[in-house]
Amino acid sequence: MPPDAPEQFNTTTGQAVFCNEDPSRLGFDAAWAAYQRRLERNPVTGRALRFSAGCAGRPLPVQNLRVRRTAGLLVLSGHRHESISPYAWTKRMRAAIGGTLFTVEDDMHGSATREPDCAAEVVPYFLTGRIGRSCQGVATP
Repeated sequence: MPPDAPEQFNTTTGQAVFCNEDPSRLGFDAAWAAYQRRLERNPVTGRALRFSAGCAGRPLPVQNLRVRRTAGLLVLSGHRHESISPYAWTKRMRAAIGGTLFTVEDDMHGSATREPDCAAEVVPYFLTGRIGRSCQGVATP
């Protein structure tokens, strides 16, 4: 990437957002003990989720945010068959805060900008402020 390209993933910001939403805030010892219990209960699949104590010792308290509707333009994208962020969650978020729901009819996270039919619906939004309602996405087998 060129040095003046926009930053795509800011790990510091991501960690701050994640820790802000983690009410458990386990210290290292408690997080390690919880991880060990998970491995004991689930010897085959327990390691599927990595050990994390990334929020241990975070000095800022959890900030509770009140979600509310606004008049701002918001587009929520949901992949109908994706397991990472279930489509039902996207629909519930839209019901809570409003906006336009753009549905991608596939199961592949992030495919909307890589598939030509989806990109043709998404890209004009940045020029006109208007977006279609759906696209096919990656063909499902």
